[in-house]
Amino acid sequence: MMDESNDKTDKSCIILVRGFDSTVGDVCTRFVDMPVVNIGTAQNLFEALKESLSKHGLDFSNCLAFMSDTTNVMKGARSGVQKLIKNECPHILDVGCICHLADLSVKAGMQTLLVDIDKLFVDVFYFFFHSKRKQEFCDIWNSLFTSEPQTILKHCTTRWLSLLRCVDRYLNQFDGLKFFFLSCSEAETSKVVSILQRLDNPLTKPLLFFLSFILPSMDKFNRLFQKSTQNTTCQLYNKMSRLVRLYASNLLKPECIVAVGNDLSKLNLATCNQLADENLGLGDATWKHLAEMEE
Repeated sequence: MMDESNDKTDKSCIILVRGFDSTVGDVCTRFVDMPVVNIGTAQNLFEALKESLSKHGLDFSNCLAFMSDTTNVMKGARSGVQKLIKNECPHILDVGCICHLADLSVKAGMQTLLVDIDKLFVDVFYFFFHSKRKQEFCDIWNSLFTSEPQTILKHCTTRWLSLLRCVDRYLNQFDGLKFFFLSCSEAETSKVVSILQRLDNPLTKPLLFFLSFILPSMDKFNRLFQKSTQNTTCQLYNKMSRLVRLYASNLLKPECIVAVGNDLSKLNLATCNQLADENLGLGDATWKHLAEMEE
C-alpha cells in the first residue's frame, strides 16, 4: 500500500505492507518506510517503493497486489506506478482503496444534483472565516431562536466523512443562515448574491434532506473499511452487495433487483424498471418537506 503527501515542504511517501502474520493468526498491516519524494513522478515513486522494499529483503515477487489512491500518477494505464510494477511482475493485482472509490462515487453523484451543495458549504464557511460576521450571525440567530447557534463547519472534500456532518449541520442552521444573508449589510456583493441564490433555491433544502437520508449508509460502509483494529477484507463483497441493493431499492422495482440475482452489474436502470415517482426512496423528512412546499 502506498500513498504520497501533498506537503508544501518535503513530500513524504508512506509505504505499508499488508499480509498474514502467523504469530497472531490474522492479516496485519505493518509500516515499511516513508521516503521523501519531492518530484512525484510515477518513475520516482516507483523507484522509491522498490528501494524501500529492498531494504527489508523484499521485491515485487513477494507481492500479490498493489494498493494506492486512484490518481493518474498511481493508476495510469500507460505510465503509472501500477503499470511500472506490472512491467516487472505481471501477476500483481491492481487493488484500489475501497474507501477512496466509495468517496469518488459520492462525488460523482453530487455532481448530478441541480444545486452545487459542495460549493455552497465551502463558500459559506469562508464567508465567515476569520471575520466579525460570525458575531453578527450569532446576534441574528439569538434574536430568532432559543437554541444556541452552532459552529459553521468546514466541508473538506478530501475528508471522506465530512459531507454528512455538514449536511446535518446546515439543515439545523438553514433558516437562520438564509435570514442572515437576506439581511446582510453586504447584500449587494457578488459573494453574498451567489450564496443567497443557492439558499433561496427551492431545491436546496429538499436536497439537503435527501442527502441526510441517503449518505449514512455510505458513511457506515466507509467507516467499516477504515478500521485498523480488525481485518475486514472478508466482509467486502457482502457489504458492497448490500449497499448496492439498498441504494437500488430506492429507485428500482423489487422484481428488477431480484431478477439479476447476485450479478448486480446487470441492474437495468431503464425508466420502465424504476419505481413510480411517489414511491421513490427519498427519505421521510424529504417527502414531508416536499408536501409542505406543495401546501
